[in-house]
Amino acid sequence: MPPLASPPPVREIIWDTEKPAEKVSYDDEDRFCEPEAATEYDLSARDTEPSQSCDIPAPGAKEEPISGKPNECEAAVEAIPGTSDWDFVATAEPSVDDAPTEGRFWPEEDSAAAETEPTREYEEPAEEARPADEEENGEPKPDDGYMQEGQKIASLPFSSPYRLMAYLQQILEEACFACGRKTWPELLRKHNWDCVEAVSLTMWVKELEHLQHTFDMQPSRGLLQSIAEVQTIAIERRPINWPRMKKFFDDAVELTEMLNVKEYGEIITDIRLNIGKTIEGLSQNEEEAQSQAEKNMQCIIEERRKLDEREAEVQKGKEKSTKEFRRSAEREVKRVLEEAKKTLETTAFFSSLETKES
Repeated sequence: MPPLASPPPVREIIWDTEKPAEKVSYDDEDRFCEPEAATEYDLSARDTEPSQSCDIPAPGAKEEPISGKPNECEAAVEAIPGTSDWDFVATAEPSVDDAPTEGRFWPEEDSAAAETEPTREYEEPAEEARPADEEENGEPKPDDGYMQEGQKIASLPFSSPYRLMAYLQQILEEACFACGRKTWPELLRKHNWDCVEAVSLTMWVKELEHLQHTFDMQPSRGLLQSIAEVQTIAIERRPINWPRMKKFFDDAVELTEMLNVKEYGEIITDIRLNIGKTIEGLSQNEEEAQSQAEKNMQCIIEERRKLDEREAEVQKGKEKSTKEFRRSAEREVKRVLEEAKKTLETTAFFSSLETKES
């Protein structure tokens, strides 16, 4: 067999700086591919068909990560001629995805941990968050907060709040219709709305949402929602307390000012003031009644305490008398027994005398 030709000098080989010429074997990470074995093939062939000893692992062999020791990397870089340090800047600092996985968990565990702990956007704390109506109007939303305050305020019979809300709905519908005749007559003709009863309050709210750009001061979303809720409460006959009802009246007055029908707002204001005085008087009367009842209960409690003391004294006197009566009865029993004993002795004495005489 003829001897193989000697490999060309290393300086005559044109190296591709973008593709490392030497590769680490998967079978033994401490052993590099020998340059002599690689020079038996053409460079293009070596790139397209890599050597089995360097690239193809043995059957059944486990794939191990490439060693990240700095000494081996520096040796591999120095083995490639005609390159500078700048050619390896990109490969000197691998990305996070290409970083060695030695000493780390398997990718499946990392992905599972990432799925169990998803990234969450910052959320405002619940105690600092405010309702949309409060952000828009600068006022608290008429919800449970008013109910808590309303627990200390007198409550009207159910029929009174219902009548007030129904009448407030009627006034608002008339105010919207009056504004429509002056400002949007074409809208009334388009829908054939020829009377107040033809348009419900919720329908007016929908129209105001489309026409709010025509106002000098646009109504907020919270205000329109509050106005629409007036009809909902009246129709569904929901119970409502005075603080929340007062909020609806205030919103109604604000809407009449935006619609430029202040005469209807004055009517609503008068109703709110009069009902407020009525509620205040009712609350005062109930507080006075409660105060008087508490005073009477204190008197009853004091009288009950005195009666309990008298009852205890009577019981104590009864027990004392009972003991005295029992002692007296005991003494009487002793007296009777002593008399009977004496009688018995006398009888026995005379019996003995009669026996001797006979």
